[in-house]
Amino acid sequence: MRDSIIRFFNQHPDRMRICTSFVQTARTQFFMGLTFCFYLVWTLLCCVGPELAVPEGSPLAQVGSVPSWLGPLFCIVVTSGVVAAYYRRTRRIPESSQRLVVLAGALVATTFFHVLWSLDTRAENWLPYVLASLFFGGAGTFLRIEMNRLLGWVGTQQTIYLGIIGMFLSTLVFALLARLPGPCLYAATFLSGVLAIVFLWLSIRDISRSRYYRRNTEIKLHFPLKFVCTSVVQGCAVGIMYLGVSLAGMGAVGDVRHLAANVSAAVLLFACIMFMRLDFNRLVYKVGFPVLALGFVLLTFLQDNVAIGFSVILLGFCYLDLVLWSLGSCLIKSMGLPAPWIATCLGAALYSGMLIGSLMVISMKAVAFPPGILYGWGSLFACFLLMTALFLSNSNNLKYGWGTVRPGDEGLVTGDLDTVVQFLAKEHSLTNREAEILLLLAKGKTRRAMCEELCVSADTIKTHVKNVYRKLSVHSQQQTIDYIDFVKEKFEAGSETS
Repeated sequence: MRDSIIRFFNQHPDRMRICTSFVQTARTQFFMGLTFCFYLVWTLLCCVGPELAVPEGSPLAQVGSVPSWLGPLFCIVVTSGVVAAYYRRTRRIPESSQRLVVLAGALVATTFFHVLWSLDTRAENWLPYVLASLFFGGAGTFLRIEMNRLLGWVGTQQTIYLGIIGMFLSTLVFALLARLPGPCLYAATFLSGVLAIVFLWLSIRDISRSRYYRRNTEIKLHFPLKFVCTSVVQGCAVGIMYLGVSLAGMGAVGDVRHLAANVSAAVLLFACIMFMRLDFNRLVYKVGFPVLALGFVLLTFLQDNVAIGFSVILLGFCYLDLVLWSLGSCLIKSMGLPAPWIATCLGAALYSGMLIGSLMVISMKAVAFPPGILYGWGSLFACFLLMTALFLSNSNNLKYGWGTVRPGDEGLVTGDLDTVVQFLAKEHSLTNREAEILLLLAKGKTRRAMCEELCVSADTIKTHVKNVYRKLSVHSQQQTIDYIDFVKEKFEAGSETS
């Protein structure tokens, strides 16, 4: 029991390795961190704006107004879905030599129409809002594809580090923007989009074009079902939160509680990977979802100070966002799925969830439910979150798929022998030496060959083999190989449905 508890936590050498790796990532890949930062800044600034007045006599007249981000989110959901379908059929997306220039122009056009509409939000001035939403759908989709390509290139652990760095830097940017007048905020929206493209170019300029853009384009595409379901639920939670922000009186940009939630999410994630050996299954469903559920519970019981509940929900969303970016990187780099496929499927799922969450609250406001009842629904949604986490984390496919991978694991390929042995070593609490013996057994090595390869005596090999057989509940080398083949098939099944 004590050994199991000790194995759950990182030891001092592991913590030192993580700290060293984090510092090295911050020093050598700082441009990537800045890319992540300005991607977050541009996305939020282009979704923030005055609320849309609901026309008199419409079914939603009771609501009064709806958030302006509904249009951009709807467009990015549609665009992501269309691009995903096109990519599945052709395995290609536009990749001209001037793609970053075109993307930068789309970002600037999005910002231009967004600012133009923000300066005049009268109902008759609807054209800039529509154009801003359409451009946001296209620019946001392809910028997300580029982000997934970049993070899929560097790997899972580096993606978490870059996400933490980007979250801290974006928090500093938002804190600065909160002190600037309106015109400066509009200028910052323009600048953030341009800087995101500039730092993206600086990050990839030395990478081989063929290796960067043509990775994983010929493999069979699997639909990441459980990842998509997770993103939809995450999006629902934040959609409900953002719509409730106005009720709580929290500012959209620069509010102290928003900034504190962003920083807290980064700190929580860093603490998780620093002190505990958590795989993605636990990071998402044993930490992230309970934090979201806690936020909705607080929303129910602290109705006199609902901002606390909304802040905790935002913390949970930001935490999950960082983890899921890293999980996307895992699927791209370690499990062979193309970045455009992951970016479009998961982008459509996340923003669809945000739309669903927003429409849920709008519908409840439309029928004039009292605020107390609105917040009371938080307990039901908290139960839904916990049940969803329980269902997904207990899934057999998830157990044998990406749920077994920790962010620090590098170079894993779903179903390869090293991956299966590493999984069995964690599942059956094998020591490092026993894991080496298990790998040699799986390769069909004789005991004499094991003695020569590991430079140990025959008695030592005999003892380790006996321990491996006992822990795996097998009685021979052939049974061990058969068991590993069985687990390998489970891994391959899990990759198709994860």
